Amino acid sequence: MRKSFHVIFAMLAVMLIPVFVSAGMLKITVGYKKGLEKSDNVRVDIKDWYWKFPVVNVPGTLEREKYSIVIEGYEAIRKHTDTLELIGASLSRNNMLFPVEGVLRIENKENFPRTLSILQEGEKNEKIDLTIPAGGMTEYVFTAPGDYTIVDTLFHWNTVYIRVLKSTYIFPISEGANKFDIPDISPGSYTIRIYYGTRWIYQEDFVMVSSAPQNLVYKIEDSAVSSINSVLNIGGDIVE
Repeated sequence: MRKSFHVIFAMLAVMLIPVFVSAGMLKITVGYKKGLEKSDNVRVDIKDWYWKFPVVNVPGTLEREKYSIVIEGYEAIRKHTDTLELIGASLSRNNMLFPVEGVLRIENKENFPRTLSILQEGEKNEKIDLTIPAGGMTEYVFTAPGDYTIVDTLFHWNTVYIRVLKSTYIFPISEGANKFDIPDISPGSYTIRIYYGTRWIYQEDFVMVSSAPQNLVYKIEDSAVSSINSVLNIGGDIVE
């Protein structure tokens, strides 16, 4: 009899857990007005053992504003893929943000093969070389969090800095109105962060209460983040 009572009690507990810890709906709205893209020119010297040929106005890495939102403490799995293009003597990006298991898609737009070295900072200082065929594509998966550097072995001025976060959910922000609905966040305290490239520039804490919906609204304009939820702005303006 006692055993049957324990079984019934356990079944009732399992059935009632969703009621007591029901997930809430989080709605995030971000209005993003894109600023000017920045690029620069560099001077390099090409040597052939005797002569030195100065090359001027070689395009540097194109700095494109790239913002992302990360919710600390929320780890719902979602496939994340971002693209790096090899164009002429330059790269399309110079800093990228990924979650663990994020996929980097590398596309070679030229008619000659390219080799990139991926170096992970830390005790091991591991290095992986990837060769992308002419007009081809390859993918690389970041399986561990940390900071990485990608170096172009042909054009050494091309460098990409990558930060891989423990979070498995990153929301890339596009120009215009961005709306993200997350229906399955459990009650509790969370932190929302906004990144510019690999740099964290804004933070705000919020609380999910039972199944009550929560709305967060932000604006990104003139390289600055503002919020109607709070006046907390950690990073301030972006200065490059």
